[in-house]
Amino acid sequence: MLVFYPRKNPSVRRVAATCLGHVARIHGRLEKDKVVKKLRLHMSDHESIGSIEGALDDIEMFAKR
Repeated sequence: MLVFYPRKNPSVRRVAATCLGHVARIHGRLEKDKVVKKLRLHMSDHESIGSIEGALDDIEMFAKR
């Protein structure tokens, strides 16, 4: 899903961030350091910030690693 993140289309960016949060919630794991770093790089993306914050919350709460 990280490959979809830098897309120009804000809808694709929002869905990619949301999906990363779902992976953390459903599976309890993902490449946490890599994903969090990538999402935080895009915190200035005003079109996707809500999805990014939601994903980061889910990752923090549910991802073990």
